[in-house]
Amino acid sequence: MPSKKKRSRFSLLRDYKPAQWRESFLFITDKLLKIKIACIILWDFYDDECKKCPYFIKKLSNEYNMYNQNYIESMICERELFLHLRKIGYPKRLARKRSFYRETEDDYEKDY
Repeated sequence: MPSKKKRSRFSLLRDYKPAQWRESFLFITDKLLKIKIACIILWDFYDDECKKCPYFIKKLSNEYNMYNQNYIESMICERELFLHLRKIGYPKRLARKRSFYRETEDDYEKDY
């Protein structure tokens, strides 16, 4: 019998239940950062199936439109966005892409 292939943390995110998503947001204290991450999660996992998206993620992502986009982008630290996406389970390459964060040489010594 073939063994089951181990799934990556990112692929496991696709199966998250609303309670698991809510728990992953507990460590994020900045409101604008929560909104931005909710939008990224909505775009990555629920874009075509918005009906299945947890209510609190929809609610947070809808708040994005209440702010001036330039204001949100100027108030969010791309490094913080990168680190929080990594904590949630995003792979390093995708977290960098979603956050526009550019690593420095010091970052290569750290494992996020």
